[in-house]
Amino acid sequence: MASRRILSSFLRSSQSRSTPKSSFLGSRNGPARRVAAPCGTLLGRVAEYSTSSPAPPPSSAPAKDEAKKTYDYGGKGAIGKVCQVIGAIVDVRFEDQEGLPPIMTSLEVQDHPTRLVLEVSHHLGQNVVRTIAMDGTEGLVRGRRVLNTGAPITVPVGRATLGRIMNVLGEPIDERGEIKTEHYLPIHRDAPALVDLATGQEILATGIKVVDLLAPYQRGGKIGLFGGAGVGKTVLIMELINNVAKAHGGFSVFAGVGERTRQNVVRTIAMDGTEGLVRGRRVLNTGAPITVPVGRATLGRIMNVLGEPIDERGEIKTEHYLPIHRDAPALVDLATGQEILATGIKVVDLLAPYQRGGKIGLFGGAGVGKTVLIMELINNVAKAHGGFSVFAGVGERTREGNDLYREMIESGVIKLGEKQSESKCALVYGQMNEPPGARARVGLTGLTVAEYFRDAEGQDVLLFIDNIFRFTQANSEVSALLGRIPSAVGYQPTLASDLGALQERITTTKKGSITSVQAIYVPADDLTDPAPATTFAHLDATTVLSRQISELGIYPAVDPLDSTSRMLSPHILGEEHYNTARGVQKVLQNYKNLQDIIAILGMDELSEDDKLTVARARKIQRFLSQPFHVAEIFTGAPGKYVDLKENINSFQGLLDGKYDDLPEQSFYMVGGIDEVVAKAEKISKEAAA
Repeated sequence: MASRRILSSFLRSSQSRSTPKSSFLGSRNGPARRVAAPCGTLLGRVAEYSTSSPAPPPSSAPAKDEAKKTYDYGGKGAIGKVCQVIGAIVDVRFEDQEGLPPIMTSLEVQDHPTRLVLEVSHHLGQNVVRTIAMDGTEGLVRGRRVLNTGAPITVPVGRATLGRIMNVLGEPIDERGEIKTEHYLPIHRDAPALVDLATGQEILATGIKVVDLLAPYQRGGKIGLFGGAGVGKTVLIMELINNVAKAHGGFSVFAGVGERTRQNVVRTIAMDGTEGLVRGRRVLNTGAPITVPVGRATLGRIMNVLGEPIDERGEIKTEHYLPIHRDAPALVDLATGQEILATGIKVVDLLAPYQRGGKIGLFGGAGVGKTVLIMELINNVAKAHGGFSVFAGVGERTREGNDLYREMIESGVIKLGEKQSESKCALVYGQMNEPPGARARVGLTGLTVAEYFRDAEGQDVLLFIDNIFRFTQANSEVSALLGRIPSAVGYQPTLASDLGALQERITTTKKGSITSVQAIYVPADDLTDPAPATTFAHLDATTVLSRQISELGIYPAVDPLDSTSRMLSPHILGEEHYNTARGVQKVLQNYKNLQDIIAILGMDELSEDDKLTVARARKIQRFLSQPFHVAEIFTGAPGKYVDLKENINSFQGLLDGKYDDLPEQSFYMVGGIDEVVAKAEKISKEAAA
């Protein structure tokens, strides 16, 4: 108590100048009582502690229906005004201290197109609070009125939430109506008191053998679940939910986890070079976001980030324009089924199939065939699915963009003149000589063009992004120029949200789909670098192009062992496709394991079974090659599109030994197995002659 008296004496003068404000804490079932509001400063908190009487001992009786309380923080109904917007951070100024909201208070922006809730995070002084926005701040301007709700963010709780999907504010997003409940709780709550904690340690039986035997879960414990894409995390989670409900009667909760500065001054990002720009130059407010042309008029054309044509072929004449910043499709508009997007390319469809509406990472060095593979995908998707493609060149070399355009013209993917309407691809370029603002937004421009084909025309669209790392890199440069404090390895603090805003728009809806193939550069081959590591979390499949395979003359040079897909599951593909794919990979892996022995001792030292494995593996390896339509002008061989069913049957026949008698060279650069048989007969006739 002596220490309390000393502190009280020391702080008496500061208290007399600033009497703590009070607020009402009431219950829906009882009268309100007056309590001290939270102090905003450390000095105030010390003063409150020093003058308060010792707290009574905690009651052992449970709180009476805590979930029905009304949480009043004070200042309810006060109106403030937005004075600064920094991305998701919004500063709000209030007229006087009486209306100043304490930390964790919920504020609501008035006259905003959508409900925008702000949560008070800091008191900056001069009646200004810094808040965190719970939704996008697009369109928010200085001077917008903000209401102090006088309460924290509270969310519905109880049995009414079972089977529902909510956002961070507890609002239903499953379009199944309001969540009707009398029980609400604030999202910021103290941990249970020490005396309320259970001291015993018990196992929570899950009914899953490997978990309960080798890594049992503690009742009330925290468990980390590690695993890449397609290894069964979702199935395990659903089984845990099911078993806990059955065995323990418990419930489960699944949690999926532009700037304004000084008075009347906005900070902007330039979409082109600022050479020659001086202070005092007049700037026009267009009153609209960046909008770009979309639709069939963009096919065969090259645009920049603003949708302006840069191919010197005149204006893009269209009636359809869309803003580049758009929300991701609503949850209820998403298609829930998982389907393969058949590409007609044997190695892809069999071993690393693409999901319709999925995201595929394309890995490969220079000269291994990335461009040819991309053009063949564009060609095949247009022919098989009637869909179009969009190529977004993000921060790559201008020469490569020009070469791609010329190769697309030569291969017929893009047609000029009167046949332009027959083109299958639109190009959007923001090359490495562009300022960071253009490179940071060009991916969004390409995505917007693709979204129109998906949403307005109901098409299956292919979106190619080369290179997704440059998108992250450009946003990092912009973040530094805006003065944001960098995070790990110098990347922007908003790395995950920047990438997520792009990736979440790439999906399958009930109208159509956007399937994205993204070339990925890995800095210094470090897969733990934050940029590629964040990208990997979004991928559904990886297609790895190998220089060793291309040196064998096998194209496409897709590595059948390193390429992966979360679609490679018997529950999605069916047992036949899955078993064939795994059988092919097993034979190729065994061959790879035997290569060192062959190099040292030779083929003669192998057992008969191993010799058969090697012979089949070499045939499979060559059968994975395929002539492309877009390469006809170079090779003279007609391109082949292989149906998925024929593809599976052909490789299953190889695994079963039906074609062990055919020569190895007959499997090279053909389509289906019928062509292999025909080529083998031709070879035998030539040998006999």
